[in-house]
Amino acid sequence: MGLSPRPRLQDSWQKVRHPDDLPLAFERRTSALTTGDTYEVEFRLKLADGSYAWHLARAIPQRGVDGQILRWFGTNTNIDEQ
Repeated sequence: MGLSPRPRLQDSWQKVRHPDDLPLAFERRTSALTTGDTYEVEFRLKLADGSYAWHLARAIPQRGVDGQILRWFGTNTNIDEQ
C-alpha cells in the first residue's frame, strides 16, 4: 500500500510552503512514492507571523514482511539557524 495524494492535504501544504520551493518538494515526493526510497528535501515553511524558516523534511517507508509499504514515517525539522 503506497500513499496516494489527497487534494486537501496537498492544498494545505501549498499554503504553508514557500511558492519557489513547491516544484522540488513535489518532485521529490513523487519520486519517493514511485521508487519507495526515502523522501528528503529542504524547503521554507511559513511561520505563524508570516515569515518563512528553512526546514528539512524526511520520510522513510515502513514496510510489511512482504516488502510492501504500509505507511510513511516523517519529520519536519527547523534548520533555519544552521
